[in-house]
Amino acid sequence: MMLQEHNRRLKLISTMALVLGGLVSFMGVLRHIIEGTHASPTIYLLHFSGLFFIASHFYVKKTKRIKLVSFLLVFVGFITVVIRVFNTGGLSGMPIAWYIGIPSIAAFVQGHKWVLPWAILCVLGASLPLFYPELVLGAHSPVVNYIVLSLLILTVSSMMWIFEKQRLQNESIIKNQTSKLIHSEKLLSIGALAGGMAHEINNPLAIIKGYSDSLRKIVPQSHLEGEAVTKIIRSCEKIDENVKRISNITKNLLIFTRVSEAQNYTVMPFANMFRNIIESNSTQLKNIHISLNDFSQNEKISCKPDLINQVISNLILNAAESIKDLQEKWIKIEIRKKENRIETLVTDSGPRLSEDISNRLFEPFFTTKSLGSEKGLGLSLCRSIVQMHGGDLKYIPESVNTQFLISFPIAQNLIENIP
Repeated sequence: MMLQEHNRRLKLISTMALVLGGLVSFMGVLRHIIEGTHASPTIYLLHFSGLFFIASHFYVKKTKRIKLVSFLLVFVGFITVVIRVFNTGGLSGMPIAWYIGIPSIAAFVQGHKWVLPWAILCVLGASLPLFYPELVLGAHSPVVNYIVLSLLILTVSSMMWIFEKQRLQNESIIKNQTSKLIHSEKLLSIGALAGGMAHEINNPLAIIKGYSDSLRKIVPQSHLEGEAVTKIIRSCEKIDENVKRISNITKNLLIFTRVSEAQNYTVMPFANMFRNIIESNSTQLKNIHISLNDFSQNEKISCKPDLINQVISNLILNAAESIKDLQEKWIKIEIRKKENRIETLVTDSGPRLSEDISNRLFEPFFTTKSLGSEKGLGLSLCRSIVQMHGGDLKYIPESVNTQFLISFPIAQNLIENIP
C-alpha cells in the first residue's frame, strides 16, 4: 500500500469514527428525552454504538491499524441499522434511510472494492422486515423522524466535506510530486550535459596551463631581456588567472552531475538538519554568534538529505563569509510552520544587498567572492535543488540586514513505521 493512501485512509477513518460517534450518541440522548426508554428495548444500542465509534477514533490514531477498525466501523454501523429498523417501523420508519449511508461509509474507510458487498448486504438487510413483519415494532413520532432525517443529511454532508478536503490535499501532493519529477529530470539532463562539457573543457585547459608554465620557465633562459620578458611573464600570469576562472566554472558544472546522482528521497526532521550543519561547521563559525529558535514542532520534509544539507551549509557559510570583516558578527535562523509548509529565515548582521547584486543573485555562476575563494554551490543551483523538492529559495529585500527565505512542503502525507 502506498504511504499516501495509507495516510489518507487513516485520517478518513479517525474523522469518520468521531463524526459517527457524535451523531449516534446525540440520537440516543434525544430519544431518551423525547420518547423515554420505554419506546424501544434497543435504545441502549445507540449509546453502545456511539461509544464504540468514539473509542475507534482514538484506537486507530494510536495503533494505525486501519484494516480492522475500518471493517468494524462499517459492521457495527450495519448491525445497528438492522436492529433499529425493526424497532422503528420497518420499511415505513425513517432509520431505513441509513442503509444508503453504509456503502458510502465503506467506500470512504475501506475502499471502493467494499462498496458492492456492503450494498448487497444492505439490500438484503432492508428486505428483512418483509419476511419477518411480526418482529417490526411501532414507528417513531414525527419529531424523531425529523431529527433522524436531519442527522442523515448532516452525515452525508460531512462525508462530502471530508471527501473534498482530501481531494484538494491529494491534488497538492500530485502537484508537488510532479514538480519534483520535472526538476529531477531537468537536473539529470543538465548533469549529463555538464559532465561531458566539463571533461571537454578541462582537457585543453590542462594543455594551456602546461604551455603557460613551460613558457614561464623558458623565457628567463632565452635571449630576451628587460620589458619583453616582463610582458611575457605578465601574460602568463593572466593566462593562469583565466585558466583558474574557467576551472572554477567547470567545477560548478560538475556539481550538476553530483546533483543528478544524489540518493533517493528520505523523510527527515527539518530543524535537526540545521542543527547538524551548524555543529559540523563549528570551526568556520567559531567567531560568529549563531542563534537558532527553539522550533519544538518536529516537522519533517521529504528530501535528498545530501543535497539539502549542501544548500543549508551554503546559506550559512555564505553568510559567515560575508560578515567576517564586520565588527558585529551574528547569524539568526528562524524556523516556523506556515499552513502546510515549513519556512526558515536566514539573516546575518550584514546590510541589505544593493539592487544591482540582489537582481543577479540567482544567475548561474554569479558570485561576489574573490577569484581565489571557495565558491560552494552557488545560489542558482541552490534554488534549483530547493525547487526540485517542491520548495523555494528567495532573497528578502525588505529586511535591513541580508536575509534569505527557504521553504519546503511538510511531509504530512507520509507515515513511517507502518504496521
